[in-house]
Amino acid sequence: MTAADLKVAAGNTRWFHTMDLGQGVRTTGVYDPSRTLPRLALPARLDGMRVLDVGAWDGYYSFEMERRGATVLATDRFAWCGESWARRNRSYSRAGRSGRTSPTSTLTRWI
Repeated sequence: MTAADLKVAAGNTRWFHTMDLGQGVRTTGVYDPSRTLPRLALPARLDGMRVLDVGAWDGYYSFEMERRGATVLATDRFAWCGESWARRNRSYSRAGRSGRTSPTSTLTRWI
């Protein structure tokens, strides 16, 4: 996929996580986990380890663990029911940046 194709595809998707997709393309998500990642104090390398990421959303942490060398299996509820989180709960995608709702309250309504 070319950088131009990737940029178009990323622009046509509603993202929860802001993340670098490579080739100079960055998603525009509701939450940027790269700001809080250093607080987790994760090892620089995870070679030979396996990670199960339940509740992966767009997969920021899954990709980060893979980048550090882990083998990752990631899943989330919307993957099980075939709906994207944005279609499932449009109020969150509209209100997420304004502070009118939170991921926790949104997830509670889903369950």
